[in-house]
Amino acid sequence: MSSAVTTRPQAPTPPPPHKLAPAPTAGPRRAGVLLARAIAAVLPSSTSTSTSSTAPWAKDDILDALFWIRQALAVVAGPIAGLTGRQGVATFALFVTSACSAGLSFARSLGVDDEEMGGMAPLLGEGLSQSVAIFVLLWIVTFSATGGGIL
Repeated sequence: MSSAVTTRPQAPTPPPPHKLAPAPTAGPRRAGVLLARAIAAVLPSSTSTSTSSTAPWAKDDILDALFWIRQALAVVAGPIAGLTGRQGVATFALFVTSACSAGLSFARSLGVDDEEMGGMAPLLGEGLSQSVAIFVLLWIVTFSATGGGIL
């Protein structure tokens, strides 16, 4: 009787630690740095900042910056819509259009190629649903707190 030994295929071994990409840092500091780089990339280069806009942008950094730009826009636009007493689908549509336009304008100012990013979907969708939720929340809270707007 011959005994056949069956071996299980081994899982691929991870690359050595020196070949792994550094783990991205998270938190408010990273968001602030990304927003500062995004603003520096869009504004004229007459001001010099410690976060140089001439440094190349990684794909993840571009998407993170798009996310935070849209969140900042929502935090500003939501209370403005509530304070001015805006109502209806037109206000909602205006915000969604503005958020998409702001993201695309930022990407175009960096000269980002759509194909490198995987098409238009990542540029249009990165952080859009979260920013819409923040906008609507702040819009409703401000509108309700002011009793229908004060302006």
